[in-house]
Amino acid sequence: MNSSHGVVDSVLVALQERAKELTCIYRVNEICNRQQASLDEIFRDVIDVLPAGWQYPGDCRARITADGVVYEPPGLAGTPWVQVAAIHVQGEVVGSVEVFYLRDLPAADEGPFLKEERKLIDTVAERLGQLLLHRKLLDRIQLWQGGEEGLPSAPRGDWRVIVDFLRKTDPHLLTRISHRMINYLCWNGISEAQELLPRFAGGRGGPEEAGGENRPAERRGVDSQVRVTDEAFRIAGEHLSPDEILSCIQKWIRDDKTGFLVETVENQGSSVMEIAQALSRFRHAAPDDHDLSRTIQVELRVSLIRRLLTDDLDFLNTARNYIEVSDFYELSRRIICPPKSHGKLGGKSSGLILAGRIVRKSPEYEAALGDIKIPRTWYVTSDGVLNFIEFNHLEDLYN
Repeated sequence: MNSSHGVVDSVLVALQERAKELTCIYRVNEICNRQQASLDEIFRDVIDVLPAGWQYPGDCRARITADGVVYEPPGLAGTPWVQVAAIHVQGEVVGSVEVFYLRDLPAADEGPFLKEERKLIDTVAERLGQLLLHRKLLDRIQLWQGGEEGLPSAPRGDWRVIVDFLRKTDPHLLTRISHRMINYLCWNGISEAQELLPRFAGGRGGPEEAGGENRPAERRGVDSQVRVTDEAFRIAGEHLSPDEILSCIQKWIRDDKTGFLVETVENQGSSVMEIAQALSRFRHAAPDDHDLSRTIQVELRVSLIRRLLTDDLDFLNTARNYIEVSDFYELSRRIICPPKSHGKLGGKSSGLILAGRIVRKSPEYEAALGDIKIPRTWYVTSDGVLNFIEFNHLEDLYN
């Protein structure tokens, strides 16, 4: 009996710690989303809320260094008990997040720090890196718009401003956008774009250059791919309107911001909790899913349905038209599962979720369905049910 109580207590403590960490991430996101606040105000508020996410908040202090400026509480001195995460902007380290304990505390996974706290501090550092990049982009755009420091004002709808800026700040993103532009031009029947595809895909022009041998070509480096972008956008400028090019670039940049969620969902090793964290990050850092291209929307919806609900094709074909990415964020907040769960919600839960979304999206039947409400519901994963049965030794009753 005492052993059972001990296990339950340890589970409750672990859940309380995870709740603290998630609350900390939410608060950091809320602070970073304050558009009118200065970086100084944001960083000082972040160092105030970070200690609450760690196991011993009373003995915890935080420090942020960004672009050579240090933000820390008064009187903070470094201690041997510190956890550090680098802040990256465009692949370069521009600062760090540090969390200190003021005294020696019981050993855990990383000194006195939990392994989950490593994920937490890495997530915070990544979010601050995104904030710094966003602010630098805004500053640069304002300079262009205002014509300051000798820079010419950008004409309204001039996509060349964005391309030039990406070339200087994020050539990897520019390469991905250029490849999509080539595909877009090919789909519109522009023959010149067809000739660029081999130059993007491989290091040689074809089997003839390889001595007639049919073998994979070497993959091109980023520098050589960036050179192809000039040709891609030259062709685009000749065949597409400026507004169409600008619209495509903006849409593809928004799509690119969802890459982390696609990678997490499609990775078979990702747990339910990791997917929930990625959905939370998408909710706070990425655009609304309706702003994404139709292709990305469907890809995310289908991947999430298959990962969390079911692989049934009939269900998939119906659900992808009704269940949106934002619905999975709300769902993830009401899932009960083991810490490393890889299970799904099962048929009854999936059916209830889909039925609710169909009712919600059927305004033509408002008179007949308007009074139907789904009660507040918690969803248990399949391995969560099995875990409950095993923990309570209910195998005989189950059988």
